[in-house]
Amino acid sequence: MVSGWSLDAALSWLESLRHQGGGEFPDGRAAVLVCEVCGDLECGALSVRVTRGAGTVRWSDFGWQVPRTDGYDSLEVPLSLEFAVEAYDGLLTSLAQRLAAGATTQTSRRRGRGEAFESRLNI
Repeated sequence: MVSGWSLDAALSWLESLRHQGGGEFPDGRAAVLVCEVCGDLECGALSVRVTRGAGTVRWSDFGWQVPRTDGYDSLEVPLSLEFAVEAYDGLLTSLAQRLAAGATTQTSRRRGRGEAFESRLNI
């Protein structure tokens, strides 16, 4: 992974977007934009309320939020996004699989470089 995020943290974040009220914040809101360097919510995050309905997933109540304070600062422009549930869940599953595959590939590359280095040292 390019950033400081661990694979487990990235997969947990994707899962938080799947479930209503399953976000990282105490009020159940989910972070959709976080610090690209560390992913730490203490840096602040753009958060949303995720709701699931009959065939749709909706992101609403966009706002800026940090975990150490109650509530969130609402965006001044009301915004709501709605997604078809099958496409939404399919995308989250696909992203999780790609992250896991990328982590496996990077681990294999690192292992391969280490083995090549060890063979040059005749270990």
